[in-house]
Amino acid sequence: MSAAPTITVITPAFNAVRYLAETIESVLNQDVPGLEYFIVDGGSTDGTVDVIRRYEKHLAWWVTEPDRGQAHAFNKGLARATGEFVAEVDSDDPYLPGALHAALDFLQHTPGARWVAGGVLAFGTADLHNNEWHMPKVPTTVLDCVTVRFQAATPGHVWSRQMIQAVGAYDESFRYLFDFELFAKLLAHGERCIPLDRPMAAYRFHPESKTVA
Repeated sequence: MSAAPTITVITPAFNAVRYLAETIESVLNQDVPGLEYFIVDGGSTDGTVDVIRRYEKHLAWWVTEPDRGQAHAFNKGLARATGEFVAEVDSDDPYLPGALHAALDFLQHTPGARWVAGGVLAFGTADLHNNEWHMPKVPTTVLDCVTVRFQAATPGHVWSRQMIQAVGAYDESFRYLFDFELFAKLLAHGERCIPLDRPMAAYRFHPESKTVA
């Protein structure tokens, strides 16, 4: 009998042909034993599905069908996840080398740790320049989430799967800020986000990205 996956990584995607291959490669190149990788596509029409099929043999599961947005896509993946831990990396944001090894090593060797957040490098494109980076300043109270008194982008987070399932994961009625709402729920339930002293992912700013929009 094979061991349960260590971590499930979920990539929501929609019309992401331009950047998705880079994201997929960044996940696979983590070379994490026990990786369960899902891609949840919302019914793309631009060639995204062709990219997914190129990597199909490396995926534990993928689907392409209309959905109700990014939060719904993530929750669909989470419902199938079997990893002890779970993370989300969006279709335009690559992981940095060694990121998941660092997060898992910390979580597995730190008593009581169930949620970590590392730093993020922000970068742009020829259409939209951006050049910044930050180490995590994690939320510690619900008020931090409401007033955005923290700096820890979602691609840098790794959570206990049972922990986020216990609070209902993302609220699918939110189109934006569903990650902030999740963080607030976790903190309200007494969970703690622990900063990880290294960058985890690269956050791409481009004209079509939800953050820019």
